[in-house]
Amino acid sequence: MSLEKDLKFGSKRHQFVLDAVMRRYKFSKEKMQTNYDKFKEQDEQFLAYMPEKDQDAVRRNLRSQGGEPQYTTINIPYSYAVAMTAHTYWTSVFFGRTPTFQFEGTSGQPEQSKFAVEALIDHQVRNAKMVPVGYQWLADVSKYGMGIIGTYWDEMQIIVNEMVEVEDTFLGQGLGTTTKKQQRKVMESYKGSKSYNVRPTQFFPDPRVPPIKLQEGEFCGVEAEVGWNHIKKMAANKKFFNIGALSQKRAQKATENSDDWGRGTNRPYRPEEGKWLEIMDMENVSLIEMYVELSPKDWGLGENTFPEKWVFVVANECVVVAARPLGDAGNEFPFDVLISDVDMYSMFTPSVMERTKPMEDVISWLLNTHFYNVRKTLNDQFIVDPSMVVMKDLIDPEPGGIIRLREEYFGSDVRQAVHQLPVQDVTRAHLHDTEMMGQMISKVTGVSDNIMGMLGTGGRKTATEVRSSTTFGVNRLKTSAEWYSATGFSDWAKRMLRYSQQYYDGDEMLRVVGDTARFSGLQHLKVTPQEIQGAFDFVPVDGTLPVDRFAQVSMWANLFGQARNIPQVASTYDMGRIFGWVAQLGGIRNIEQFRIQVQPDDQIQNQAQAGNIVPMRGQGGQTPGGGQTREGGTPITSAIQGVGPAG
Repeated sequence: MSLEKDLKFGSKRHQFVLDAVMRRYKFSKEKMQTNYDKFKEQDEQFLAYMPEKDQDAVRRNLRSQGGEPQYTTINIPYSYAVAMTAHTYWTSVFFGRTPTFQFEGTSGQPEQSKFAVEALIDHQVRNAKMVPVGYQWLADVSKYGMGIIGTYWDEMQIIVNEMVEVEDTFLGQGLGTTTKKQQRKVMESYKGSKSYNVRPTQFFPDPRVPPIKLQEGEFCGVEAEVGWNHIKKMAANKKFFNIGALSQKRAQKATENSDDWGRGTNRPYRPEEGKWLEIMDMENVSLIEMYVELSPKDWGLGENTFPEKWVFVVANECVVVAARPLGDAGNEFPFDVLISDVDMYSMFTPSVMERTKPMEDVISWLLNTHFYNVRKTLNDQFIVDPSMVVMKDLIDPEPGGIIRLREEYFGSDVRQAVHQLPVQDVTRAHLHDTEMMGQMISKVTGVSDNIMGMLGTGGRKTATEVRSSTTFGVNRLKTSAEWYSATGFSDWAKRMLRYSQQYYDGDEMLRVVGDTARFSGLQHLKVTPQEIQGAFDFVPVDGTLPVDRFAQVSMWANLFGQARNIPQVASTYDMGRIFGWVAQLGGIRNIEQFRIQVQPDDQIQNQAQAGNIVPMRGQGGQTPGGGQTREGGTPITSAIQGVGPAG
């Protein structure tokens, strides 16, 4: 739906829409920017980056230019270690299962539909590279206390230039000869859901509701810097308009955007306006993409009075280049938000790194003061009577030197000439205090040494003690994982499924994933729009970390051995499938290639006549196991040990 004529640049309606969008953008930014300084500090903390102090700069120059050993301030990235440990746990929980997004039907759908849904979503996750997006999503939570991802349906095309043989013609008649010519061919490269990360400093939700209740607000938006080629592509695809007006105002940059570009540390560079204005294809354009729930009649965009969601794109804060109804199934803003704490009321929640920052500063101070004091004690301090000794001998830095008395003091007590002050390390207890602060951080975050992969001190530990200690610590992280599953991953999975049910029109053979492919023998499945229709729920993540798989294998091996000795149990369960599942649990991924494929007698006979299989011991006679064979050497199925009578 194009509104190019209705929103022509310079018209009253264009100005009305521009003002309405910018009011919402500035209102949200005013509230969000109260945390920008904190976000930048957490960026620096995550990168273990600390601005160099003047004293450290002087010492660095002495080391590099004068070659003098100098002390440097040490910043201990303990918060980074804790955040990355928690991040490792969460990513293992969410992305360690196959498929990553699992579904179950809620209204009596056949099992085949569930397989089709999981195969299609897994295909999109792998081909659209959504796993890295999920990793960054969880990293943003541990770093900023908030993680945002956006999701949309994309149909990507690529243009391929190829040389083809084209028949020569004259006046429309073929000449019977051909000539090689270059031909452009448009090909579909990907069709499906795509997700992307949004930095908290570029996200503008309705501040009247907490971010965790994003869908209850009336607007939300994102900000991005793009190159001019992106604008040209969108205009060529009829998705942007008013490009002529934007081209005339390309040199007009919002001052606020220039300041906002530095809202982080170690970010990509942008061209400087005065230097690159002549090179137009390198100029950046600021885009504000705002989603608004509105009454079209009130905005002059239609006759409907019932509120519906629209999307607007404003370039350089002065030109509306896109406006259309959102039109997606579910009628929701296309963003999903994770927050670090179970808190449905706060606008901002502290991250793992923010909570541990004060204690990390104490650890850095304890270690720096200790090492400074150690360096100080290395410099011997003396009280000297310069009238009694030769001072040149005393200040000689060479080891093993001799200090001479002046001639008039020969024979006197040398202890009266030089006296060394007593040296005492008053910071020795600081090392113990750092361990105490580390334990305090573990208590606050639930990330213990065992979870970090380091055994605690205090003598030998049994496997049970280590497992119990790790389990208690994991319970804290398990609760966070369940919270993320309920508030973020569930919505993300359902959004991708809704988009697929609405826009997918393919007819593809896709790989079946998970236990279905392992045990059913179904490797590929034809996925059509009809197969994925219906109501499905995301199977939530229970938060359990599959770390001790060998302990699970040991438990299953014991159960397997006991079940074998109890006929009632052995006849109730499929021991062959249990064996294969336990093998895969232990890390053996190719166990299925050793499965015996038993075929009916008529298929074996046909294969033998076609020459595709041969008897194990020539034509006729006995099989190696003593079984009988038919004429032609085909084994009689009923005579093979462990296989029931044939047909």
